[in-house]
Order: sequence, then structure tokens, then C-alpha cells
Amino acid sequence: MKPFQRGASTLDLLIAFGFSMTLFLLLFPSIYLTLERATKAQSLKNGVAQVTQASDIWYGKEIMRTRCLTLQQPLTIHTLMNEKLVDRQIQTLDWSFTVTTVDSTNNPLWQRPLRIVTTVTIPDESLRIAMQQALSPTKTTDSTLIFETAIQSDINNTLAIMDRSTGCLQ
Repeated sequence: MKPFQRGASTLDLLIAFGFSMTLFLLLFPSIYLTLERATKAQSLKNGVAQVTQASDIWYGKEIMRTRCLTLQQPLTIHTLMNEKLVDRQIQTLDWSFTVTTVDSTNNPLWQRPLRIVTTVTIPDESLRIAMQQALSPTKTTDSTLIFETAIQSDINNTLAIMDRSTGCLQ
């Protein structure tokens, strides 16, 4: 046998390359799925934050426009889109947003919103479970994640000049 055989190093490289490619093909789908879910979770988190912030801004504008703490028109995702506070591309094929408010019930004459409820409907169950684990929704149902946030408003200074029977400024 000769001390140097032709093609021996090429064969070693081919075996190493074949092993590397097999390992890559086995691991790539799970790595890709993990990165895709992490990207979607961040996108959903940003979307919920954007809707919440836009709702706060919209409510502040409504108070200034109507001079009332009560809502004159309901808060919806389409209202936020029409006011250009939320990008229309927030509604994707993977999920859809709805937004409402929870009103105070301690005053029988008028009610002001206390919390913003952002509901994200995710039809794909595996994606919903992954998003539920990555984010921390307030509540969950079969196909939705529900996020509740308090409305940031300081009305202590306005209570003195407010008509307590209507909830509007005098």
C-alpha cells in the first residue's frame, strides 16, 4: 500500500460534508419554526402595544372634541384605522384585532371608560398556543387572546368643573 493514496482526503471531505448536510436538514425545520414563532410573537406584542397606545390617544382626542368623559361613539379597530392611529396592515392572515372599552359602573347617570380590551383572534390553534406562551394575555378562550390595560387618565382636576349628571365639562 502506498503511503499517499489519491482521493483519500476528498473522500473524507465528502463524508464530512454529507454528515453536515444531513445534520443541517434535520435541524433546520425546528430552528426555522422557533425563529418564526419568536418573530410572530414580537410582531403581535408590538401590535397590541400599538392598539393600546392608539386607543389612549383616541380617547384623549374624544374628550377634547366632545368635552365629555363618556364616549359619544364606540371605540373599534376600524375607528383607529380611519383616524390613521393604527396601520391597516395590523390585521394579518395569522390574526385579527378587535378593541373595546370597559366602562365604569359606579355612576348610574353616566359612564366613562376605565379599561381598553384588545382581543386578538388567532384561528390556528398551534400558533395561538405559541403566542399565549410567549406573551401574557389577561384571558384566553378557544381562539382568542384578550389583553386588558387601564386607560391612563387623570380626571381629579376636572371633577370640580364637571357636570356630574352628564359627565361633560360645564
